[in-house]
Amino acid sequence: MTATTSLTPTLQATLTHPAGRPLRAEAEIEHDPAATEQGTGQIWTGSVDDVPSGIQASIAVPADTLTDGWKVRWRLRAVAGDVSSAWSDWRQVTVDVAQPGEEPLAQTAGPVIRTDESFTAAAWLRWSDANGNYTVLGQKGSHQAPFRLGNDPEHGLVFILTSADTADATVEGALSGLEPPVNEWFHLAGVYDATAKTASLYLNGALIKSSPIGFPAWNADTAMTLGSMMQGDLDEVQVFQRPLDAAQVLALLTNSAAQPSQARAAAAPLVEGNFDYKHPNLESCYATTRAPRFTDAYSRMQERPHSACWTSWIGHGGWEETDENGVKKRKPRTAWWVRLFPGPLRIPAVLLDKVTDDDVFTFRATWVAHTYIGDASGNGIYKPGTTGAGLKPQNIKFFVKLSDFGVYNRGVRRTELDADLDKVQLEFDLATQGCQVEKGDPTQEKTVANWRTTPYLEYLITAAKPASHDREVCSIKPAITKYNENKGRLPLWDQELLGNDGKRLGVVRWGQGIPANGLWSPSFRCDWKKLGVGTEGGVKYGGCIYIRADRVFKMSKSDDAEFLDVIQHIEKALNPATNAGTYPPYRPGDTTAGRDVTLPPVKGPLGNELPKAIAGNYAKDPNPSTGFPLVSLRHRL
Repeated sequence: MTATTSLTPTLQATLTHPAGRPLRAEAEIEHDPAATEQGTGQIWTGSVDDVPSGIQASIAVPADTLTDGWKVRWRLRAVAGDVSSAWSDWRQVTVDVAQPGEEPLAQTAGPVIRTDESFTAAAWLRWSDANGNYTVLGQKGSHQAPFRLGNDPEHGLVFILTSADTADATVEGALSGLEPPVNEWFHLAGVYDATAKTASLYLNGALIKSSPIGFPAWNADTAMTLGSMMQGDLDEVQVFQRPLDAAQVLALLTNSAAQPSQARAAAAPLVEGNFDYKHPNLESCYATTRAPRFTDAYSRMQERPHSACWTSWIGHGGWEETDENGVKKRKPRTAWWVRLFPGPLRIPAVLLDKVTDDDVFTFRATWVAHTYIGDASGNGIYKPGTTGAGLKPQNIKFFVKLSDFGVYNRGVRRTELDADLDKVQLEFDLATQGCQVEKGDPTQEKTVANWRTTPYLEYLITAAKPASHDREVCSIKPAITKYNENKGRLPLWDQELLGNDGKRLGVVRWGQGIPANGLWSPSFRCDWKKLGVGTEGGVKYGGCIYIRADRVFKMSKSDDAEFLDVIQHIEKALNPATNAGTYPPYRPGDTTAGRDVTLPPVKGPLGNELPKAIAGNYAKDPNPSTGFPLVSLRHRL
């Protein structure tokens, strides 16, 4: 796909006759079949006569034929008398005319680089729209620009080259597929290596795409334009007549010639200002449509670093998963429907003569948890909004609702039994481990009638700082613990089922035989550590995160086979059994008083390197060093 900035472009092609005779060139333009909203079918045909063989034919498209924004395609053929050649392949073109206000932000007096040789182009940018068709730098020819560094609505950030200054030029290069950051400063660099014939694209000093170029570049001996059709800001433009390597591109972000200007430094808090806890409420939890990993078929969950929620219908199953000689099996319960409620929690006898084997006693249980990041003082929370005043970084808000009680037969509620159910006593209990309930009654017993009219229960839970370290895991264990006079414990989360050998076999579904373990109870890791997040108000201190939330970045040997070497290297570096030889080395004496042990020496291998314990492993207990949270020693927005 190429673009034309004119409503009257010229279509060009070279015609050749076997006997060297003059030819007639015919052209046609039609709407792109994929853009039916703008129209369909042929738009225009044109021709030019007496084109000498071997000479380029030019056919100008008349005014009032094309419209800005259209996606079209065109083709040509040669005609000699009554004989016509086959049509050429269709060429896709986007009509993209610069409108008032879309002109370049700046323009040089003449050409800056030779675009047919190796070069590097880089700039700091801040855009207000991720879907704009922006060009950071360009030296345009008559029909094409030899290169383009910028953004494309379909391909995201791009660094592309064209094969010639013709309308039908081939386009190749780095199409990242990555949307640009919005309303925050970022650094973009494109490197063309004429020797290696590659185009490489860097975002904030990191290589995001490198692609081969199958044709020699061409030179546009014209002025360089800066910031064409951009909605946003541009700063610190740098152009080099050589290909910079990865280390040199990264250096552009930190050397004195590319330090952020006052305007960019002042704008940096925009990154932090966009932070959103994404706290769900009970209603949005009800609407969750996906059943993620480790959940029962009747459960739904939302899992994020600073929030979690769980909602499930209780009573929709007449079987359980059991471990029989190491094999996970479904164990059907008796047909007598009252046994669907686990353990001694039974339906009242008054209903026994009114129900059938097809009836199911059902209700819905939902809980929502909110966690927070500390502010610069460590005594309040960052971005408290209207509901976070007075909260501490190690506070967790926990909301619970029991609803939709009824006896259902094949999905139809038997409302005639509601009055009998209304008298049933049901007790909810909120147990904790590693934290305490600061506000809210942990144990509440109500009739079903009262549960129906209770909007929700709200709790404030606090993790206390241990004496020996500054990290703690808070596990919250909501459960139904009493049904009329019968006591038991029905966990309100999806427990995992363990085999006799301790192996995780799956998720406990339903029925009797409740496992004693608390696997996957809602758990949060709280700490009092310094957190480097932006520059507004300094660093932040403390907070809690949900342990089961996906990490920021994941690698999979099966899903990311193209990064297998990288994954294996990281795996080796994180494993104390294999990481003694990885960089940076750790040697005897590194704990000498007066040394910063977080920055080991950088000498070459001496043969006395020691294994390293890498922090940030959430599968480890917080006491050993491997369970330490990761702390950023230096960062750049």
